[in-house]
Amino acid sequence: MTNIYGVDTTKPYTPQINVEMIVKKAFEDAGANWENPTKDGIIETCGNLAEFAKNFRNPEIIDKHYGQVMELVDKL
Repeated sequence: MTNIYGVDTTKPYTPQINVEMIVKKAFEDAGANWENPTKDGIIETCGNLAEFAKNFRNPEIIDKHYGQVMELVDKL
């Protein structure tokens, strides 16, 4: 597979640049503040990331992981 979660693995990449870019874009799309996120902003961002991930992975797996992340976020 050459494309994992929107990252082209045939080209040089680093988590700091590529993954950070994806997550920052998800925050921006949610209207959330990357530098000082609120719980609501994190929830909205996680929803955006889950929908994005469903383009690349099994939706059932994404839903499971989303649920696990939401358990952690609920405790914030």
